[in-house]
Amino acid sequence: VRIFALLGDEKMAANEAFEQWKMTHEQMLGAYRGRDFKKANNYFIKITKIPAIETLDPKLYPEVLFHLGTNYATMRKNKESNDYLNKILAISGIETADEKLVFQVYYKIGLNHYNNKKFVDANTYFEKLINMANAQTIDPKFYATTHYLVGLNSSQLKDYKKSTQFLNKFIELNKDETIAN
Repeated sequence: VRIFALLGDEKMAANEAFEQWKMTHEQMLGAYRGRDFKKANNYFIKITKIPAIETLDPKLYPEVLFHLGTNYATMRKNKESNDYLNKILAISGIETADEKLVFQVYYKIGLNHYNNKKFVDANTYFEKLINMANAQTIDPKFYATTHYLVGLNSSQLKDYKKSTQFLNKFIELNKDETIAN
């Protein structure tokens, strides 16, 4: 879990949207530290509705959306989770600006579909991640696990040829690791 302090220069501090964001952010952190995750989530939502928030800090705004998406997934509210995660993908230039975040978004959306037994949709996002990345651009275990999930989903879909292909790739990527059931 990544929790950020909200920082800005004097010009940003004078901005009304920043002041609203700062106050709401402090309330969110208080709720989070008090382990009231539902309340913290509500503060995250409030942050996304502050006028001009997207332009105030273009790097932090996608992170706020990601945390909302992740929080909703934790609460098993996969539709709401995907709504916020897809807002990240809709940000112009995000795929080149923050490739690692996009990998995580594809993975989370894929998991949400998997948890809803929407295996075709899950594979769509897992394969987008695989096609965008390789074992050198993202964490190798993350990359290997994505191959495993495509293999697992393909088996659920009775596409055993594809399942075997991706599971074999998973084993190849983990050749130096112990694989437990």
